[in-house]
Amino acid sequence: MNELCHGTTEQANQKNGQSASQGNPAGHVSLPPDCASILVILAADRFADPLYMGSRVRLQFAVEGALGLGSALVKLASCDRRIDVTDEALTRENLAQVFADIAAIRDSKQDPALNLCLILSGHGDEANGQSWFCTFQARPGAVDLTGADLADLIRMAGARRVTAILDFCHAGGVAADLHRALEADLDAGAVLVMAGAAAAELAYEHPALGRGLFTIALHEALTERGFYTLAAAPGGPRTDLASLFVFARERTEQLAYLYAGGKRQTPEIYGAGRVGLTWTADAIAPPKAPEPRRAFASRLRRIVGWSATVALLTGGLLFLLQYHLTVGPEGWVEMRAGPPWMASLVPQGINVGVQFPLAVTDLAPPSPAGTNGASRNAPSCSPVRSVDLRRIRSREERTGSSSCGRSCRGKRSAE
Repeated sequence: MNELCHGTTEQANQKNGQSASQGNPAGHVSLPPDCASILVILAADRFADPLYMGSRVRLQFAVEGALGLGSALVKLASCDRRIDVTDEALTRENLAQVFADIAAIRDSKQDPALNLCLILSGHGDEANGQSWFCTFQARPGAVDLTGADLADLIRMAGARRVTAILDFCHAGGVAADLHRALEADLDAGAVLVMAGAAAAELAYEHPALGRGLFTIALHEALTERGFYTLAAAPGGPRTDLASLFVFARERTEQLAYLYAGGKRQTPEIYGAGRVGLTWTADAIAPPKAPEPRRAFASRLRRIVGWSATVALLTGGLLFLLQYHLTVGPEGWVEMRAGPPWMASLVPQGINVGVQFPLAVTDLAPPSPAGTNGASRNAPSCSPVRSVDLRRIRSREERTGSSSCGRSCRGKRSAE
């Protein structure tokens, strides 16, 4: 799962990290003798490798979101037991022990009809077309818990019906491998796998939501009674998990557009398994997400802000890379930065020009047609060919302060 921003859920993570092995530091599981349905939560915000704890990829809400979703699912699906394996407890050795304990209790009960539900939330990675879920000891680029590995753990537990909810980056690849590995052993309608993102996509979380996008979308669908009314068969507020997936998928895509900068996150579903759900008011809903209108307005403000910054930088470059000439009140010619239309935007107290005197000899020589038979050696106020200099001369004629004009009048008086 890829983090967009940071939040503060350290206290919740410390509390949840202890629930993986309550009363047993080795992570052994003690199940009630009449257990028939088990929910196992595998989630991690903390990892041994510093790269996964960097500021740009560090997760804050994977554990909290998975535990919240699990609490609702226990109520709605009537699970008999919930097992939490989080953070430091999420190692390959501990996972093997947890699933072995589940198998031992099932064998002692001689009950083959074990329903197993899994929630995986945290980091995911991929390389060379292979996707995997990252345990606490994962290393970047090293294959960790793949879909086939997860299928081996499920076979060890001896489950007859499997439901898996995966919310991490590249979860679609793990979901496809898991479904492919289990469909050969179980019935066609005994496997249901939901992935929060496609195999080539990232999964996101956001502090405004306090959850991963797919986790909160599915949690909202599970606890919203209106969705049960839309998806349920006649006879009461009952439905199955797969029927609510369509609402969770659309909501995830909406949240990704609003909170992940318009990026794509497309949940996927594999298998035809059915998990019956009965709506109850006891199921705790997730934190209410901000209204889409407000989120869209915030994103629009960011877009406008960046556009204004780019416009200001472009205008500054245009101002500094161009020059124009202007005439001062005492006949000085000043060269200023920027085009003439931008000069008026500079405050009067800021001097951005360079003054220099302009003599008559600096102007273009007079044309033969403009002398009217006069001597070519005599000084003349010939017209200036440059556009900017014509503007200078017209202003000098209006003010009468032209050095060229003074020179011509002095010559006539001397004669």
